[in-house]
Amino acid sequence: MKKVLIFLVGALTIVSSGCRNKKAETQKELLRIQAIQDSIRRADEAHLAALKAREDSIAMNSYMSDLTPTTSYQPSAYYVVVGSFKIRSNANAYRQDMQGIFGKAEIIRNGEWNYVCVGGQFGSSSSARATLSDVKSQLVSSGGDESEDEESSEEEEETDESEDYDEESDEDLGDEDTGGSESRGQAWVLGI
Repeated sequence: MKKVLIFLVGALTIVSSGCRNKKAETQKELLRIQAIQDSIRRADEAHLAALKAREDSIAMNSYMSDLTPTTSYQPSAYYVVVGSFKIRSNANAYRQDMQGIFGKAEIIRNGEWNYVCVGGQFGSSSSARATLSDVKSQLVSSGGDESEDEESSEEEEETDESEDYDEESDEDLGDEDTGGSESRGQAWVLGI
């Protein structure tokens, strides 16, 4: 029985030393895997930091480009405007008056405004401005010369009474609705 007992103790010693070796190997493998995982985590953190820096740079460039426009607005057409109205019927009535002076007048709508324009469409601001001084002088000269005879001034009064201006609407708008005989001689160039 002593022999069996010694044999069992010897076998247990061999098995336990084998287990210790196996445990040590497992421990080494676990440490190696943890080192690899730490290395991957550090690389991921560095990559994420680089991406965040790039994202911040792109956001800053976008913000700066909004502050300083790279292109300026260039209108595609220019017009000589002699009156602006919010109410279309007022613009139509004034356009008819201007057709009597200039032969041709048109209404250009831009946003909520109806612009009464003469001289047609111009391709550049300089060509529209060249026409502007002629338009202003024609508006001033046609704006009710005091030396007219009484007969023509009576006709003028009659015409003023029959104008299709929506006077109630003009009063409601106050200074927003411009144009009409009180603004004769005023004209400007509008780029759209």
